[in-house]
Amino acid sequence: MGCGYKYFNGGPGAPAFLYVAKRHQKNIKQPLSGWMGHRKPFTFAPEYQASEGVVKYLCGTPPILSMSVLDAALDIFDGVDVKQLREKSLALAELLITLLEQNDLVAELVLFSPRKGGNRGSQLAFQHPQAYSICQALMEGGGH
Repeated sequence: MGCGYKYFNGGPGAPAFLYVAKRHQKNIKQPLSGWMGHRKPFTFAPEYQASEGVVKYLCGTPPILSMSVLDAALDIFDGVDVKQLREKSLALAELLITLLEQNDLVAELVLFSPRKGGNRGSQLAFQHPQAYSICQALMEGGGH
């Protein structure tokens, strides 16, 4: 699962997404039930019956305006080779890691993600002994 806001440039309110391999769809239960995931959503039956396949994971009404913004954001990726995208993500992550390693002011900031690019996704996680306090200070200051 992922966030259309972060990963697809969909902006605030962009819908999330989910991928479930077909071989697992039958065995995984959806904890949230909603009319869009109902086997027959327009019968308005009192008992919930989940749809088959990945459709059962739908649990609410799609936000139409947010979906249209996300649709436009995804147009940017038309024709982009996923290998090029991956190479770019690795290069940007490597640049950030290198710059942080060269800066003594952030010496206590420790890379929590695997150092080797091939062992991680496109997002980096860091740890710090005062992470909670830093986050609180950032929130109080508006994150600037």
